[in-house]
Amino acid sequence: SSKINLARYYDLRVSPVSMSETDFTSKCAEIFKGMRSRSIKFLESVNSRTNNETYNRIYFFVRSPDLFGQFYSNYINMGLDVAAPYLDYRNAQIGIRLPPWQSFFTRWHRRVLTAHCPRLAALPTAEGYTASDAWRHLPRNLTGFTLTQIRRGAKKASQRLTGKSRFYRAGAFVADAGNFMGGLRQSRQYASAIERLKSAGILAPDLDPAGVHDAHVGRMMTMGLLLRRLDG
Repeated sequence: SSKINLARYYDLRVSPVSMSETDFTSKCAEIFKGMRSRSIKFLESVNSRTNNETYNRIYFFVRSPDLFGQFYSNYINMGLDVAAPYLDYRNAQIGIRLPPWQSFFTRWHRRVLTAHCPRLAALPTAEGYTASDAWRHLPRNLTGFTLTQIRRGAKKASQRLTGKSRFYRAGAFVADAGNFMGGLRQSRQYASAIERLKSAGILAPDLDPAGVHDAHVGRMMTMGLLLRRLDG
């Protein structure tokens, strides 16, 4: 389809949980007011002919640096080598130009993985089903895929209504510590970061740290601790 709704894409995919103007000082609140419109205008710079290709381009050029960059930076800082073939521009162009019927249910990836290494493709993914294109795995994969999409829809609804990501988080069943977010909120680093952002005139003086949405806790820590580091 050639119908592209960047405003809806921004609200659902880029910033489903937004901060409130009252979280900031009056000066920063004025800047925050124009953030959505400026961001949507920026997304227009990667527009393409169809909505499918446009959204894929946004994912690669705009969202990927934030989504993957933090993980790869952490790996590199720990001395680990990083290879990111899906972020290679030439490889990305193949994905961006895939027609919807090949990208749906990751069909293209499934075919390639199954053709070259069927044993690897048959391993369970973080979402609980396999990446195999073999017919014998189809019932399990379709069931897992359907349940995942339902949970993703519920997650988006919960983000909009409560500000928290509930119901679905890829890999959470093996990767996430049970009280990770609670521990993060109770850490002295979080309290220090919030206080530094307040003293810098960014966050409102009366902002309750407990009222910050889960989606923004890590960002607040990064910004506040960066300012602490720059302070020397």
